Amino acid sequence: MLFIGLIILMLIPVRSYALLRLPDSDLVWKNIRVDGKKKIVFCIFKDSRGLVWLGTDSGLYFYDGVTARPVRGGAMQGVQIHSIVEKEQSLFIGSNNGLLVYHLDTGVMDSYSEFSPKEIRSMLLVGNTLWMGSLYGIYTFDFSSRTSSDVSEGLPHKSVYSLLRDSRGILYAGTYNGLARWNLTEGKFKAVPLVVNGVEEMNVFVNCLLESDDGQFIYLGSEGALYRYEPMYDRWMCIPQLEGNNIKSLAKSNTHHLLVGTDNGIFDLYQQSVRHFRHDSRYGHTLSDNEIWCLYSDNKNNVWAGHEKGFSIASNSTFMRVVKLSALTHSGEGNEIHSICRDSSNRLWLGGTNGVICLSDSQSPLWYRHSDNRFSLSHSRVRAIREDEDGYVWLATDGGVNRFNPETSRFDVYHVVDRQGKYNSNWVYAIEEDGSKLWVGSYLSGLHCVSKKKFMSGGGKVIADCSINAEQPVYKGVNVGLANDLINDVVRDSLGNIWILLFRNLLLTCLTVQNECKQYDIFAMTGNYPTHLSLDAEGRLWCAYKGGVVLFEKEEVPKTIAFPVTDEEDVLAMGKVGADMWVSTQSNVWKVDGKTLEVSLLPIPQKSYTALWDDEATGKVYLGGTDELLEVSPDSLKQVSENKTIHLVLKDAGNGRFDLSNLADTEKHLTLPYGGKLTLMVATLDYSPESVQRYEYKLAKSPYDMVGKWIVMPEGYNSITLSDVSMGDYYLLVKSVGVQTIPLVLPLTVEGPWMLSWWAFLIYGCLLLCVVVAVIEYYRRRNLKRMQEADRKKALKEVERKLTFLSNISHDLKTPLSMIMGPVSLLKERTVDEETKKSLEVVYDNAVRLNNLIHRTLELNHLEVNEEGLLILSMVDVVAFCRGIFANFKVNNVQKNFVFHSSYSRLFIEADAVKFESVITNLLSNACKYSENGATISCGINVDENFVEIVVSDDGLGIAEADQPLVFQRMYRAASTAKLKDGTGIGLYLIKKYLELMHGTIDLYSREGQGTSFIVRLPLSEQAELNSGHGVEEVTDLNKPKVLIVEDNLQIALFIKDLLKKDYTSLIAENGRAGISIASSFLPDVIVVDEMMPVMRGTEMVRLIKQNPRLSLIPIIMLTAQSDHLTENESVKLGVDAFMGKPFEPAILLGRISHFIQTKQELEKSARIQQITEVKPIEAKSVTEKQLAKISKTIEENISDPDLNVNLLCDKCGIPNKQLYRLIKKYMGIGPLDYIRQVRLQKAAMLLRQHRFTVAEVSYMVGFKTPSYFAKCFQAQYGVKPSEYTSEENI
Repeated sequence: MLFIGLIILMLIPVRSYALLRLPDSDLVWKNIRVDGKKKIVFCIFKDSRGLVWLGTDSGLYFYDGVTARPVRGGAMQGVQIHSIVEKEQSLFIGSNNGLLVYHLDTGVMDSYSEFSPKEIRSMLLVGNTLWMGSLYGIYTFDFSSRTSSDVSEGLPHKSVYSLLRDSRGILYAGTYNGLARWNLTEGKFKAVPLVVNGVEEMNVFVNCLLESDDGQFIYLGSEGALYRYEPMYDRWMCIPQLEGNNIKSLAKSNTHHLLVGTDNGIFDLYQQSVRHFRHDSRYGHTLSDNEIWCLYSDNKNNVWAGHEKGFSIASNSTFMRVVKLSALTHSGEGNEIHSICRDSSNRLWLGGTNGVICLSDSQSPLWYRHSDNRFSLSHSRVRAIREDEDGYVWLATDGGVNRFNPETSRFDVYHVVDRQGKYNSNWVYAIEEDGSKLWVGSYLSGLHCVSKKKFMSGGGKVIADCSINAEQPVYKGVNVGLANDLINDVVRDSLGNIWILLFRNLLLTCLTVQNECKQYDIFAMTGNYPTHLSLDAEGRLWCAYKGGVVLFEKEEVPKTIAFPVTDEEDVLAMGKVGADMWVSTQSNVWKVDGKTLEVSLLPIPQKSYTALWDDEATGKVYLGGTDELLEVSPDSLKQVSENKTIHLVLKDAGNGRFDLSNLADTEKHLTLPYGGKLTLMVATLDYSPESVQRYEYKLAKSPYDMVGKWIVMPEGYNSITLSDVSMGDYYLLVKSVGVQTIPLVLPLTVEGPWMLSWWAFLIYGCLLLCVVVAVIEYYRRRNLKRMQEADRKKALKEVERKLTFLSNISHDLKTPLSMIMGPVSLLKERTVDEETKKSLEVVYDNAVRLNNLIHRTLELNHLEVNEEGLLILSMVDVVAFCRGIFANFKVNNVQKNFVFHSSYSRLFIEADAVKFESVITNLLSNACKYSENGATISCGINVDENFVEIVVSDDGLGIAEADQPLVFQRMYRAASTAKLKDGTGIGLYLIKKYLELMHGTIDLYSREGQGTSFIVRLPLSEQAELNSGHGVEEVTDLNKPKVLIVEDNLQIALFIKDLLKKDYTSLIAENGRAGISIASSFLPDVIVVDEMMPVMRGTEMVRLIKQNPRLSLIPIIMLTAQSDHLTENESVKLGVDAFMGKPFEPAILLGRISHFIQTKQELEKSARIQQITEVKPIEAKSVTEKQLAKISKTIEENISDPDLNVNLLCDKCGIPNKQLYRLIKKYMGIGPLDYIRQVRLQKAAMLLRQHRFTVAEVSYMVGFKTPSYFAKCFQAQYGVKPSEYTSEENI
């Protein structure tokens, strides 16, 4: 019976499937430009160390696998290199300048032109003899005797382009007019006739020669044909497949293919097949140029091609290759692959954003997409592909569930809904088989569980057995507690548990076979949201998050595995590969070892792979991307370590030049100066295009320190730069990414700074000794000086005490005496009775005598009080508006004196009330803030033509002349006030801007020690009313002359004011400092001033007034009790117009005031008549001048803006770019950018001369982004560094 059963089993047909493998695609070329430019590569040579050298039309280059770098030197200027050979640590280079020799051990280039011809095109090394084919014949160079010989005899033409020595030792030369063979017996060449089909070919230009692998044939490339020569039988044949092509180069690959370089690309001949590779602008991985000057095939299956645009590399290796979808589907349409699956019938399914592609050996590729066809996909967006136990292939799409029908080769479409018909699974993201059920997860519709029996043939609507969503969270009596209905993935593990992953949710949910619900807070574990789920070979669940994975094992706490720092890239795909787990992120592919859980970065190109499939049938791993598949052999990745060992380390010598003197020495000791920079270029010398050139390094104290954070460099970057390294001994560890090899260890010593050298410490000791001696001497002299100064001050203090007493007594007597003499003099004039008049004369005479005695007493004291006040900044606007604001400040600052006066009761201007109030408030606030107690703040309002003129004055310290041009700049604060009060320095800047907006102006007059005056001019409105003030103490009569009385004694001041009230408007100031402040705003016609006053004396006030251009022409009457000759002479020298002693004659005072005012009025009248009658020239201003002025003003206003450039200047000035350039170039002699820089530097020079700011502060104030660049530009402009410029006094 057993035998019969076996026979029956043998008779049952078994269905078998051919194993699908991806087809071979065309070579993918990696194109490299030499030096980033268009350079022709004439020859490619790999030396004994594995370094590739390139001969170009611009000299010699070497290629490290990432970049082609030049070999610089004087002998390389204008050199065209056509051939390279190696002998004994030297490269012999055939060029248009003859023979050159590059010594690898010293990095020196020598010329052997005396031993060689010019225009060398090919070279051949035979033993100790170098054969050189040139345009002038063939020459040999003997290395032993260092002699050269001309062996051109017998050549059919002198121009030789190729040399070949075949396997039998026979030498061939390809010339401009045919082939020649070396006759060893006769010692000369003989022409080889080229006879094809009985006809001799004439004038054959031989470009290249190549012997076949078996030595039976010699291939000859010429202009228009490829010939095959069989020396044994002296037979020729023309290769028909290449007729009409100009053959420029020949090579043979390790796979016995013949590679032919033409001016029409590359032909690959193998047996009877021919493949043609040429440039195609539609694709990025084709040859960048078709004119192939040289071909080379190395021992790593790489094909090199030199052409007009650099060179290209392609590989025939199969351990990693890119397969384009166009090669699979023979279509130009694209698809971003998001899911890959091989079913039990060996069909390979690729699903993505543009449908699903089915690859099978039994039929042509099938591409299923959404269309009007009944059996097409319900939607072209495929989210997942699954095969169930029955062999059905299921697709999760954005249009429902699709199942492949193998009988019709079409898809049946199903729409799963819940029992109420409320939740329809249109956007399906996940499908998972659970025995006889399917779990269908959708976006916005939650999770459905459906029996597979309900999916009938033909498709249609399917009612779910149960549904789980946020509204219906209960499953089998268990509250699942889904936070939303956005299902991301569903996975059934080996124990039968169902894992549910939601979008934008912190939790991962698990429905166990015991009908329990467990939730894991992935965000709490990792700090990121979960994104992907996958099972490994052991059935363990892995959950990916942004930055790592979480592993769930049986009855164990989940393990969090974080990736090394890579900016936490988003996870795109995850899947098992053998016993390990691979995770694809935006630019990396990570491998987590399934046993040790160690994380490593795989040497895979930095692209975004959105699908991952471990194909156990082929042993390959497929990574899906945009319009391509990356096929990787995991076993080959383990063997990559040998090719990833670093074989070359070069040190940057500056300006991109590398030290090539020790190419053979990779284990060198490096030295780095303190604070210096070191750049190294590392290379594995693995040139395979599909090989990932990616490195990582770390700086360690031990050569065995492999633990810690390695610095991973981007793909295609192999330069390591070290800077700002602390002094000491280190080890630089370098290795390739993704390989388990021992890293290259380079000892590194960082030298100490000069400040820590022994001679620096010797200098420190000497300086310290000098400082100690200097300090001792300083304190000795200071103590001696203090003792002498104390004795001097003691004596002066005693004298000053006595003089002060006398001065005070005399002043106290002089004041009441003035009140006696004044009234007595009036009574004496008015009295008629003689007796009374005599008595009054006696009183008057004794008063005069007493006055003389007081004068003699006052002559003993000539001391002056110079008491300086704080800087006061104040500002006032028109009458009604300003008076209200002024009154508020007066009430809140009772410790200060406020004087307000106006010639008019009502003045109207057109202004923005808010901004105008801000101007007034800001100025008064500054004035109060910076004034001391007892200070005087005055404001005067006048009309000048069609403008209202508001003058705000103070009697403070004043502003330095160097600071005045800058006070209206933003953020600027004068040095004299910055240390006294807090502030931002923006108030005056805003005031100026607001006034400019209201068509007004602001001027400043200030001198140190004289106080400050701000003059605001605003245009009057056309409806302005000019009315004389009445009933207000501060409002003066419009038609009356103005007199300022400066007197500290209020009785005398009121007496004088009472004398003047009929014909004059007068104001009183209690001291000289207040007098200056009021005079600046009041602008009186005459000033009457006392000499001896507190705070500031009268003579000091006169001196300061005469220095003020606005006040210097006002007549001054010195009315003083100190009427001695010395005071009178000093007053006259200062410019006092009249000197009167106390007591004074009122009539004389009134007469002098009237005289001065009348004289002033006559002068003003004469000036007005002259101004009216004078013929004034018309001041013309050209358009060019206006434009230049506007350009300069714009630069000044935006000088602190670092982004001010030519385009911005054009926009702000409203001038076209070309016109601006012509204007500045014509009138300034430089370009616009240089002119902007020049203005910046001029402003910087002015700021530096003030010694108020640091160099860095100045650089930012004038719009430079970095102080270093500012210093460079400044030194170029002025010849000195900014720090040195500030120390110069006369620059």
